[in-house]
Amino acid sequence: VDADFIVGALSPNLTEEGSTRRQQELNVLNFLQNFLQNLEDRDADLKEKPNASGEEMAGKGSQHLSLQNFFQWITGHAHIPLIESQQSMFKITSNFEHNCNSLYGEHGVCYPVVNACGVSVTFPICHLRTYGDFEKNLSTALEFGYEFSRY
Repeated sequence: VDADFIVGALSPNLTEEGSTRRQQELNVLNFLQNFLQNLEDRDADLKEKPNASGEEMAGKGSQHLSLQNFFQWITGHAHIPLIESQQSMFKITSNFEHNCNSLYGEHGVCYPVVNACGVSVTFPICHLRTYGDFEKNLSTALEFGYEFSRY
């Protein structure tokens, strides 16, 4: 699994061109691309230092934060499709929720909702304004979101 494959497989459901919502959605897609590249770089660093202890890698993220774990979390698959024709047809649908307050009432944070069977993810736009917000939100979702539940 590499960041380029995942980014190439993204199939975003974007709102109308020129809208503020679309710009917010494109920002989130850019954040995701940066996040995936950072995971790939982190994975490469870990491979170069196979004996690095958890203390040495402190500040570089949790053990759940790897490109392969991201791929498995979002798709339910442990690896990319092996057959080239399946690789080219493989898509990860990206949806964007702009109105979580109207759905869930007043709250502090929402996390991305993954449908691994449907190979899709819905990003809560209002909680992902900056890359720092995005990274913290998605890292938390990856670390604690491995069960089949919304709660």
